[in-house]
Formats: sequence, structure tokens, C-alpha cells
Amino acid sequence: GTTHGTTLVKDMNPGPGGSNNTDVFSGPMGQFANVKGMLYFIAAKGSQDYIYRGNGTAQDTFIVSKAAGRNGDDPKPAFTYRNGYVYFFNSDWKYNEQYTLYRMPYTGKVITHIEDLQAGWQNECVGGEIEMLALNGAIYFSGQFQEQPWDEPVRKPGGYELIRSDGTEQGTVSIH
Repeated sequence: GTTHGTTLVKDMNPGPGGSNNTDVFSGPMGQFANVKGMLYFIAAKGSQDYIYRGNGTAQDTFIVSKAAGRNGDDPKPAFTYRNGYVYFFNSDWKYNEQYTLYRMPYTGKVITHIEDLQAGWQNECVGGEIEMLALNGAIYFSGQFQEQPWDEPVRKPGGYELIRSDGTEQGTVSIH
């Protein structure tokens, strides 16, 4: 917490803009999460946001994946740890109306697609926070199943549900 004790870990985007997105409609770096001693966060290179992972050293701070929010909103990954994997939400492109649930090994870089979902708030015009919780061997969040971003919801159109996932597509189900 002091100037003397504060040091730069890594300049991911050298230059005057720093690691904030150069797109005037995008937010600053953020969404910091401590996942079992590893730092996960969103930062930019130019106008593209990325998910980063680091352990507090420049050498081991690196890009995991491109990041995008829903409907042009800032990314809201909700990083959550469960049974050796880090789970997170990401959108396939910047103006997509859905998030996809992904997982990757805590110590690896291979990202696995689990399920396309409408996650978080129901209001598509306002970007609310998305929460995910690991509990008793599963992860929980609110959402709505989607087939494709242009399709209607498969279950309960217009209504969000409590969803439980065991980390597989087959094991990602609504709780009735």
C-alpha cells in the first residue's frame, strides 16, 4: 500500500494508453479474481479485451483468451474455481447477446466450451454483474439456455433459472 512497496508487474500494452482498452466505449482493466493464488483479470491490447492469468511475476502473466461482453458491454467472466478447473463466462464476439460457459485446467491453457447461455441479468440493455458460485462439487449461476445467439431460448423463454453445472454440457442443467 505504499509508493515504495508498489511495483509494476508487467506492462501488457506498452505506451501511454496502458492496459486499458483504446475503444472509448470500453471499460478499464478489471474483473480481478484471486483463484487459489493465481490472479485472473481483464486487460486490453489496443481495442481488444483479453483474459489474463498471472502469479505476480512478469514471466508468468499471460493472455488466456480474447474476452468480450454481451451486447457490447464490458466482459464479466465471474472466474470461479472447482475441482482443478477455472470456470468463466465469455462471449464469442462483442455484440453477441449470450455468454458461453467455459472451463480450463487451473494449471493449463486449454479452454473447453461447456454451454451457450444467457447469463446474468434479464435486462439486455443494462450490463449487470454476473455471479457464479462453487458449492458441493458443482457451480451455480442464474441464466437461460440458448441454442445459438440468434435463436430463441430453448427453455422458459423470458425467464431466468438457477443453473447447476458439473463442468460438462450434459451436466449443465436448470434446477426446477
